[in-house]
Amino acid sequence: MKSDIVTGSRGVAGMPGIGGVLSGLPPNTLLISAQIRGNTAMNTQNNRVMLSDCASIAMMGLEKQSLSNNNSIEKLANISDSIRNIPLFSGLSEEALEGIIKLATRRTFPKHAVIINEGDETDSLYLISSGKVKVILSDEDGKEIIISILNAGDFFGELSLIDEEPRSACVVTMDACQFSIITKPNFTRFLHDNPEVTTNLLKVLSKRLRAANENIESLALMDVYGRVARTLLQYAKDVDGKMTITERLTQKDIANMIGASREMVSRIFKDLSTGGYITVDHGIITINEKLPHGW
Repeated sequence: MKSDIVTGSRGVAGMPGIGGVLSGLPPNTLLISAQIRGNTAMNTQNNRVMLSDCASIAMMGLEKQSLSNNNSIEKLANISDSIRNIPLFSGLSEEALEGIIKLATRRTFPKHAVIINEGDETDSLYLISSGKVKVILSDEDGKEIIISILNAGDFFGELSLIDEEPRSACVVTMDACQFSIITKPNFTRFLHDNPEVTTNLLKVLSKRLRAANENIESLALMDVYGRVARTLLQYAKDVDGKMTITERLTQKDIANMIGASREMVSRIFKDLSTGGYITVDHGIITINEKLPHGW
C-alpha cells in the first residue's frame, strides 16, 4: 500500500503544518512557546560553552602539571650539577653522587642575607651552588672582621657538624646565592658510607687552618700596607695575562679583612693607583706591576 504521508514544514499530508496549528492558538500560548524554544536553544549553547570551558580548564591543569614536572626535573639537574663541581665530593662514584644529590635541599637567598648567626644551634652543611658569602666576627658596636670569603664550590657549617658546638661565626651573602643544604643526620650517614669524603673534608679543613695561621701572622707581624698587599696578592688571579681580583672587594671589605680602618686602606689604594701599581675599574682591581715592599 502506497503511503501518502509526506513530512515537511507544512506538516503531514492531510494535516495542518506547525504554522497552521500555532496560528490557531491564543497569543499568550504563542509567547510561551517562543520562550521555550529560545530557552532550549540558549541552554544548548550554554552547555556547549561549559563543555568548552571544562576542556580548557583540563588542558590548563595538564599544562601546569607538565610545567611543575619540568621545573622539578630542572631543579634536580641544577642541584646535581652544583654538587658535582664541589671539590669535597671529588673522586666519588656516580652512585655515591646520586646519593648525596637526593639528600640535598636547595634554597635561594638575596644579597646581604644572614644565613648563620654566631652562637646558632643549627646543624646543617651548606654547599654554595652560586654566589659568594663572607664569614665574619663582629662586636656589640657592629665592628666586624672578615675571616674569609667563600665562593661557588665552597661550603660552610662543617664545624658544628663535627664538634656539635654552636656556630662559631656569622655568614652573610655578598651576592644573591643558591645553596644545597644537607642536614647533619643525612651527612653523617653519607660520611659513614663514603669514607673518601672524610679525607676530602680533612684536606679542606687543613687548608683553612693554614690560611688562619697566615692571617694571624700578618696581623701580628705586618703593618697595614703589608696586610693590604698580601690580601691583594692572595685574591689575584691570572686573567688574560694580568693579575686581576674579580671578587669586587670594596675598600671597606679589605679593611675588615685585615683589621684596619677604611680610611687607611683608601690612602694606600690612592697611592698605589697614582704610582700605576694597581688599576680599579668598576670594582675590578688589576695589579699592573709588582707591588712595592714598603709604603
